[in-house]
Amino acid sequence: MLEVVKVVKSFYGLRALDSVNLKVEKGSMVGLIGPNGSGKTTLFNVISGVYKPDEGEIYLNGEKIAGLTPHEICGKGLGRSFQQPRLFKEMTVLENIMVSARSQKGESLSKALTRSWLEEEARLAKKAFSILKFLQLERLAFNPASNISAGQARLLEIAKVLMGDPQIALLDEPTGGVAPRLSEKIFDYIRKINREFGVTFLIIEHKLGVLFDYVDYVYLMGRGKIVLEGKPEEVAKSSTALEVYFGG
Repeated sequence: MLEVVKVVKSFYGLRALDSVNLKVEKGSMVGLIGPNGSGKTTLFNVISGVYKPDEGEIYLNGEKIAGLTPHEICGKGLGRSFQQPRLFKEMTVLENIMVSARSQKGESLSKALTRSWLEEEARLAKKAFSILKFLQLERLAFNPASNISAGQARLLEIAKVLMGDPQIALLDEPTGGVAPRLSEKIFDYIRKINREFGVTFLIIEHKLGVLFDYVDYVYLMGRGKIVLEGKPEEVAKSSTALEVYFGG
């Protein structure tokens, strides 16, 4: 579904991504790990269109997407979350999800309160409520996004991604800042989304003990390169992983 081919990205002469190759098969859950500064989030930014690669190609379902804008890539079925939840804190939880829908008609004086606009808002609200119910957040629907816990904010980020109907979702540290027990609950939801909705996942995660229990395959990054790949149990036993994380 997703293929990254020899992608290079530099900033002020420093190679943040150095000929990166990566594949994600349809229906899979893949982990992307590595120490801070290894290039993981930069790779997500290049795949999702925040940055344009200096070299290389990126394919989504066989179609080149390198160089497209983020909204164009989103329109082709790729969604993503961020290390820090990007919420509209003055809006409700429900409104945060609704604004994440793709291909909205928008609002203007000429459209507001027309029948088609009201029908669209009702449709989006119904869909958003179904996602909230799936993630067991429906009781928070009308709470301000500024008034929810860190774990709930992480689930809200996932809800926003789901609202865009992604075929593949890039999740950047979906359990960042939450307790280990809640981390497992979040990954239970991710696996349920994978199985019930058919969403493919590429996940950056530092809690390797949790991640390795859920993903099918793992890529390890170090200094802008993919230095190791394989099944979780293979990567966990590799001396290369120890060298990358601890220097030997």
